[in-house]
Amino acid sequence: MSASQTTAQVTATEAYEIGRDAYIYSFPLVVMELTRRLATSVLSPQPNAYAPINQLGYFEVFPDASFKDVVRPNNDTLYGSAWLDLSQEPIVLEVPDMGDRYYLLNVLNMWTDVMADPSPRTTTLGAKTYLIVGTGWSGDIPQGMETIKSTTNIAWFLSRIKVDSAEDVQNVRDLYQQFHLIPLSAYGRFYPPPQGVPPNPDWDISTPPLFQIREMNGRTFFPLIAELLKSNPPYPADAPLVARMAQIGLIPGQSFDWDALNPTIQQELERAVQDGLAVITSTSPEGDIRNGWTINVETGLGSPGNFGTNYLNRAYIALVGLGANLREDAVYPMTSTDAENRPLTGAYRYRMHFLPGQLPPVSAFWSLTMYDQDGFFVDNPLDRYVLGDRSNLATNPDGSIDLLIQHEAPAEDQQLNWLPAPSGDFLLQMRLYWPGAEVLQGNWAPPPIERLESSSSS
Repeated sequence: MSASQTTAQVTATEAYEIGRDAYIYSFPLVVMELTRRLATSVLSPQPNAYAPINQLGYFEVFPDASFKDVVRPNNDTLYGSAWLDLSQEPIVLEVPDMGDRYYLLNVLNMWTDVMADPSPRTTTLGAKTYLIVGTGWSGDIPQGMETIKSTTNIAWFLSRIKVDSAEDVQNVRDLYQQFHLIPLSAYGRFYPPPQGVPPNPDWDISTPPLFQIREMNGRTFFPLIAELLKSNPPYPADAPLVARMAQIGLIPGQSFDWDALNPTIQQELERAVQDGLAVITSTSPEGDIRNGWTINVETGLGSPGNFGTNYLNRAYIALVGLGANLREDAVYPMTSTDAENRPLTGAYRYRMHFLPGQLPPVSAFWSLTMYDQDGFFVDNPLDRYVLGDRSNLATNPDGSIDLLIQHEAPAEDQQLNWLPAPSGDFLLQMRLYWPGAEVLQGNWAPPPIERLESSSSS
């Protein structure tokens, strides 16, 4: 059935509403695809974690303020990344013995749901071998392998390994050297990873994915959705929206003929793209507000990494933190305002005061990261983007700890606890990895961000 036939009975208003909802629904799928294109269009693994399909890349150093590929990157762990094509056969993942070091190995499907999350929280110590399987495969699982099943044949392996200090970076790099990805058919014999294929000339591999998607119009976006739905089928629970999408010619398994639409429907779908993006970007993070922080400790269906039909939250997370973890693995309190709900800005100085014994209750690590208003690191003289449990923080005589958040440098004896801010607006995000029961039950919240006075430069 052609798009013109399908849309014949749809009013302009209906087309707009369906198009807007389809945009929000498929936004994460498109972000994932654009990220995959950018990250795999290399001939060999790179030090920025780019790597050919079915090969592992990892950061050899922490990203700095020039890094724009993913919003809200962390400065606590070294990322590893591998985009897996499981359409032909499963991929074997070998993981070395990590000792007592914290790590988190997520496997996400193309809808950004976490398929598996091996870590010290979920598995036993020692070296591991996993068999990552896509859809439609049936075969014998070799002895000693644990199976991870992805509901899409393109999957994203996204790893995080905790780094304790600048001197510890090399140790983590050495661990990454001991990870191996091998097609099942080649397992057990010598397997030199092949050279990557040259970039597709039709792909934009220089512009960060979110910048690309913001510039997409309906003529580009809707046909791309249709192509992605061919290999990334919707969940059964998506059936009501999928049925509505069919009314504008967007049918899983079929191409989308934009030119077959009448001009009125095209115009409404263009408006739907603009407004769908506006809805996502204007969304507030889900969660309770405590001490000025938005904290989402919801677990289970509908929560990050397990979104269900919470399409807007899924799109919002793809916008602000692609590759988000399950809440059981990490909770991310966020704020862009101080304790009195005033926007955070480098024009003022701020303090975050931890009472004695009130540091975040976590089993892995905690940190506080500074981002500019777009979610990227802030350039500063110290190249410092984060403070946390590995920062050698100065303690007050009573055992409390003050974090100083400001644009201008404080006195030299206070700089251990200084988190540099930009001159303009900014936002703060905590990372609570392997959060304790107090966090997950909503019984702990970060201290408020107290505004002290104008910056000395104002």
